[in-house]
Amino acid sequence: MLAGCSTSAPPSYAPIQPLAVRGAIMPTDGDLAAADVAIAVMANDSLAGLHALGRIHAYEKAVAETEEEDALRIGLPGYAQYALASTLDDPERFREAMEHLLDSDDLDPGLEQIVKQYHDDHPLKLARARVRDAWVRHLGTIFNQFAAPIGKSAASGAFAVAGFVRSTFKVMLYELQREEMGLAERQALGHWKRFVETNPDSEDAEDVVERIEKDQERWNRLQRDRAVQAGEKALERGQPRVALVMAERALMYENEDTGATRLRDEARDKVKRWQEARESSEQAIGWGDVAPPEARALALALLGGGGDPAAEAEALFFQDPQGPLADEARFVMATMRGENGNTDAMWEYMTAISMVDPYESNMSRHAQAAVRSPSQHPYRAYRLTRNNDRVDQVKWIFFGPLGGGPQDRNLPRPLEWLVDMPTLVELFMSMPNRLVFFPWMQPWPFGKAPAAYARRYLERYPDGSRFNDVAGWLQDWEQRRGNHVGAFDVALVRTDLDDGDLSGLEEAAAEQKFEASEREPRTDARLVLLKGIAREHPQTEWGQKAGHEARKLALHFTSQRIRLSRGFLEEHRFVAGPDGIGLEPLYLDGNERNGELHPDGISLVGGRTLEFSFLAESGKEKDEPERRYRTISKERMSRLVSLLDETSLRLAQLESDYEYVSDADRDTFFEAARLGVADETAVRSSARSEYAFEGMREQYGLVRSRDSILPFELVVQGSLYDFGFGVFPRIRMPKPTPDAFLYR
Repeated sequence: MLAGCSTSAPPSYAPIQPLAVRGAIMPTDGDLAAADVAIAVMANDSLAGLHALGRIHAYEKAVAETEEEDALRIGLPGYAQYALASTLDDPERFREAMEHLLDSDDLDPGLEQIVKQYHDDHPLKLARARVRDAWVRHLGTIFNQFAAPIGKSAASGAFAVAGFVRSTFKVMLYELQREEMGLAERQALGHWKRFVETNPDSEDAEDVVERIEKDQERWNRLQRDRAVQAGEKALERGQPRVALVMAERALMYENEDTGATRLRDEARDKVKRWQEARESSEQAIGWGDVAPPEARALALALLGGGGDPAAEAEALFFQDPQGPLADEARFVMATMRGENGNTDAMWEYMTAISMVDPYESNMSRHAQAAVRSPSQHPYRAYRLTRNNDRVDQVKWIFFGPLGGGPQDRNLPRPLEWLVDMPTLVELFMSMPNRLVFFPWMQPWPFGKAPAAYARRYLERYPDGSRFNDVAGWLQDWEQRRGNHVGAFDVALVRTDLDDGDLSGLEEAAAEQKFEASEREPRTDARLVLLKGIAREHPQTEWGQKAGHEARKLALHFTSQRIRLSRGFLEEHRFVAGPDGIGLEPLYLDGNERNGELHPDGISLVGGRTLEFSFLAESGKEKDEPERRYRTISKERMSRLVSLLDETSLRLAQLESDYEYVSDADRDTFFEAARLGVADETAVRSSARSEYAFEGMREQYGLVRSRDSILPFELVVQGSLYDFGFGVFPRIRMPKPTPDAFLYR
């Protein structure tokens, strides 16, 4: 008997308390006064509203004197004062009312957050905060550049000296390249403008207007600089029309700027020459001497007018190898070889023609275009990019991040090398580390360009003589970067592999697909993935496992799965209580013997059905839970979804870390449940919501991190790459505000 009682016993039914019956609610004096406040607000009758507010205060005072009714206080005076303040036309008076509300003790925590937002929404206050952020970011960037090398100086030695010199160069470049007006300063300008527009008669308006005029000039210079830089880059890329547009844009902000004027003239001159060249190329070209008679036979053969084009071309070429149509004949011979499947011979002919001087051959430039085109000759592009890739690997081993050259800082190239020169000492000293890490680099960063051209070659020439060699390299590269699915797909098209070589690759590919399906959040999409694995890899261990998982998933698939975790229900017991789900309290008391709720909690699985997940007989949370189902009434479902919405919105107000993520399918289902038509909602998989309500402790742990009030943080930094170690302070940069994207 003791052994039997020691194991958990999940109930055989879904334990729900009866729905709490609510009697008629008789309005109290406070309710009647609150109704009068609402009427006064709608009628904009301030005097009547103040009289009603006095009655509310009197009611709250009377309730406070009654000890058993003290719990009924819900901050009604605060809500009434907030409603009356919303009728004020003057923004300054409204903010004074919000400040007065913050000093009172009558605010509900949710209302207090709203009042704080309105109180802090003052243009001058926001502008001062953004100006302070700009200064902190500017000075903090300079300080942080020197803090790291100084902090590492004790352990790094010579590396610290090089790092200090590099930081000096970076600070100089930062000051030279810093924009005329930073993001925070642009936000401050917007707030100043808003203040002047809403408070034109304020005593501070005159000083603010002067500040706006100064910053507006800086804003114009910033726009001019950005337009000129974009125009110069467009001119370097051979886009004179874009450069002309950007130059005209710069002159809109600075109409007499010399740099923008020079850019406009240069771009306009190039555009004019381009237009003249285009007009001349579109003119009709007169015919010269009549083509030789052999050309007619060759043209007719190519156009299908009879004869064998390859034979005609070969006869014409050997008849007169130095004749006027010799190159044309060789080009036709090469083309016919390719159409007959002999691509190697075709590209040999094409390469030979492309090496002839274009001024001495009519077909040389056509052959060059074909040979150099990656889409037409992908094997050549594959070989060239592989060679370049090997060179890049060697450069990375010797020079590390500088293998591709110095960082582009919009400076002359010698100056960019000079800035990165202190890094060379550190890179040479750390070369042994790169030699050790090179074979195990993950993900593999090299070979992307050769892989793209290798795939193009395999698609374009499936019968090519180098097909297996290219496919073998591509398969090895896919395996190197961990893409077993791609490696197996390439191995399938190879003709030099047997079934034994493919079995291992197929097993690895099926395992990777199965792992990918487990990361899929949508159940319907995961079901499709599992079925595909079972169908494509039926002989593998993971294919069979996918089939079992797909069957289990199909059996438990529901039209909805909106989950309320056990942690969420423990933190908000009124959701699980009589006004919500009505769950018996003993299933949340932590005692496993009476059928404790599983961490999966309770799920809304469609219609008015709830799925209860209880601990299995083993009592272990990692085991599959025991599931029970119960259909609840329309009234209870309506109450439940309303409680969930109200709880989430209140948490979003009170907890800065809580996010009530938008979910259209969840909201659609909730609205249908409120109206009592949840049974009529769509059951298609695309309308299925898998939203989860989780407790704050589940998301962030027992103790959540908080932002420090100190303006700096202590950093402990170490690296095996350069054997550096140090402890140093770093200024914490201000976080961007939610509206920052509007000012970028």
